[in-house]
Amino acid sequence: MDKRTAALVGESIAHAAHDTWFGLAPVLLASMSTDLALKNSDIGLALLCYNAVSSVAQPFFGRLAERVGGRVLAMSAIIWTSLMFTLSVYAPARWVLLALLAFAGLGSGAFHPQGSANATASGGGRWAATASSVFFLGGTLGSSVTGSALGGLLIDALGRRSLVIIAFLTISVALLVVRRLVPREL
Repeated sequence: MDKRTAALVGESIAHAAHDTWFGLAPVLLASMSTDLALKNSDIGLALLCYNAVSSVAQPFFGRLAERVGGRVLAMSAIIWTSLMFTLSVYAPARWVLLALLAFAGLGSGAFHPQGSANATASGGGRWAATASSVFFLGGTLGSSVTGSALGGLLIDALGRRSLVIIAFLTISVALLVVRRLVPREL
């Protein structure tokens, strides 16, 4: 596999692993609603915390990606986001849950700039849009299949703490696949 193809495959798989947590968030929050007395507005606020921090952090992490490259940010972002969401499963109070999801947003902010830059660059001048769409396909599949669907099944069958299985999967992808395929430099 040539370097450009490897980068695109790596970033797309990484995007699936990372965005698993975004797809899982609403299901997780719904499962916690009784224990933490979460209202629908609390669930909306929790998702806002995640997305707001992610959005505001992305320009900073985009600049950082230009300095340190993609691999370290891709791996770190997946591991960070996985850890924050795993800790949120054990949140004893609403405010702890909101804080953990806000911190998880930092992982999203760190992942997406380097991922989209590497994916687009891997397509070169002629196939940049196609390569970018493959990267986003990875994120959407991760969000829906391993996030919403698999996460929902695990929570339903084994309870919230079973999401440690998904954390194991996403962190394994970061260490075994992303580390090998995502280029060090953008």
